[in-house]
Amino acid sequence: MGASGSVLRSDESENSDRMASRNLNFRNEEHQLTNNNNKSKANQTTSSTTANSQYPTFDVSLGFWPGNHLPLPDKFKLKISYESLDFVRSDNELPIIQFPFQTIICWGSSSQNFQFKIFDINKSSEEGRDTGILISLKTTQGRIIEDATMSNVQKLMIDINQRAITKEEFWILLQTIFDENGLLKENWLLILQQFTSTGKLFLAKQGMELLQRVSEQAPFEKFDLACFIYERMINKNSVQLLINTFEDQQERDNLIHRLQLDKDKIHQTVVTNCVLLPEKPLGSV
Repeated sequence: MGASGSVLRSDESENSDRMASRNLNFRNEEHQLTNNNNKSKANQTTSSTTANSQYPTFDVSLGFWPGNHLPLPDKFKLKISYESLDFVRSDNELPIIQFPFQTIICWGSSSQNFQFKIFDINKSSEEGRDTGILISLKTTQGRIIEDATMSNVQKLMIDINQRAITKEEFWILLQTIFDENGLLKENWLLILQQFTSTGKLFLAKQGMELLQRVSEQAPFEKFDLACFIYERMINKNSVQLLINTFEDQQERDNLIHRLQLDKDKIHQTVVTNCVLLPEKPLGSV
């Protein structure tokens, strides 16, 4: 996580605009947030919101992304989703790639761009991964995007505090379904059912981690678990993140059909070929 008070600076800006950095720690769901400027002004946001999306989108193009090998259109949209920043297609807002907030170290803007830094999972050391990779998008709406991102994260944090399974509760859940040797217990699904009977809901981040951990030992149960998590997600519009945990596109397609996604609840179109950047390796339970 970037140090409090750190700033992003634009290499492309014609002037030396100081880029206000928003520091964010979702790795362990500590949800520590540092605002280095005034409180965000959500009412100033002039982004587009279409019938296919209840989240703001902005026209952008790629400035630089060191080491990127993913093909991107010359122009696309940046969508500020419930739990992620997404690159989506300009014509239909179909997702191209998602950056879950827990993979983002900080973000900022200048008069000519919006930038955010993600963890570099290819580095072997913790310090190296935390140095991050800076992604820059060309746009004249950088400050508006910055404020809209801050506003979205603040709303997410309110939901987390009021409705979501807490960091501590999730850790207890993991320790309960796995034994002292790290093996999945036979009654793990029953434990999950009892654990969620209180009405607490999963973040997509938690659902993704749960799927990854359980599927390593119970791969044939992954579809059932994904359906179980989906029905108990705090915001079903984050389902694309859940779908993306399935590496095979055919499996993704099967999951989409099995979930029988309710278009009245899902204000976006899900796809089977969206890219999800790998996160830092999961720690032991």
